[in-house]
Amino acid sequence: MSVAYYFEITEELTPRLTNSQILNRRFTVLNSIGIDVSKSTLNVHISTNEQDLQIDNRLVAVKKLYNKLKKLYKKEIDELIFVFEPTGSYSELLRKFCSEKQIKCFIINPKQFSNYAKALGVEVKNDELDAKVLAQAITLAKTHQIKVPVYDKDVEQIKELMSFYKFTIKQTAQLKGHLESLVAKDGDKFSIKELKKSIVMSKEREKCILEQVHQMIQHNSTYKKAYENITSIVGIGQIGGIALLHLFIKYPEANQRQITSLAGLNPVYKQSGS
Repeated sequence: MSVAYYFEITEELTPRLTNSQILNRRFTVLNSIGIDVSKSTLNVHISTNEQDLQIDNRLVAVKKLYNKLKKLYKKEIDELIFVFEPTGSYSELLRKFCSEKQIKCFIINPKQFSNYAKALGVEVKNDELDAKVLAQAITLAKTHQIKVPVYDKDVEQIKELMSFYKFTIKQTAQLKGHLESLVAKDGDKFSIKELKKSIVMSKEREKCILEQVHQMIQHNSTYKKAYENITSIVGIGQIGGIALLHLFIKYPEANQRQITSLAGLNPVYKQSGS
């Protein structure tokens, strides 16, 4: 789908737009760079010349792309907007690069993007087409959603530590389950002995991770104050306080209901047939 054809559709659907608004929208789309992020590659659509590229999801490749865009857009380089979906760790390199280079981004909600593609009648089945539709999806962005990503080293480190903590908890649970199974059938003594040692080590690792996070919180005045406010609530201790602070950091725009659900205090029940 070309940019021109896209605007033919858009202008038919939005007849109340003034001429200046339509021109502004055209300008925004032409400065939009759609990027479909995957584990090893980035599929890029450059709107101004309808060019499609595929590059490695590596810093050196992203730098080369940015240098290419600077030559292409010249004085308008500061008007560029990267549009991409958050894909966990796969999109972190791109987000960090945009933060360092002060590149404005529209990080679109995956569900919103899926609905947008369906509304246009586009079957998004390949990465190249994804990138093109992502570039066009800039028209969905509200002013406050187009911004330079904030990359806070402390925030990212806390996220990584808490991810490691969750992984370690799962490992501990698996070890306990295996131990219980062996004990129940009076299994191999050596295996039981080693499993008990592994469980102790795993529990110690959990404590070390939490202590590392706690030290980071204590050295950051903003997080320290937030942590103290959270733990001042009766019934919330160190682990609960760290877990809740992590959720507030990870989902800064989440509302009260969403945070409650994420914390498991108001779970969503699923029944057969629903």
